[in-house]
Amino acid sequence: MTALREIYGSALFFGSYETIIRAYTGDDRSKANSWIFLQAGGVAGLTYNLLTYPVDMIKSNIQAGYGWK
Repeated sequence: MTALREIYGSALFFGSYETIIRAYTGDDRSKANSWIFLQAGGVAGLTYNLLTYPVDMIKSNIQAGYGWK
């Protein structure tokens, strides 16, 4: 479950990070200001935490012996 969460979370994080940067700059990253990278990192972090939390709760319940509850 931990590996699933990390693979899923990393794909979400880097996918959203790159999507936001490309939305602002296209393929030319030299046009990007530092605030674009800051914003992309913040949104990517939120995406990671919000969308991997349910998987982490399942993993924690299994490790604690509660099953899928």
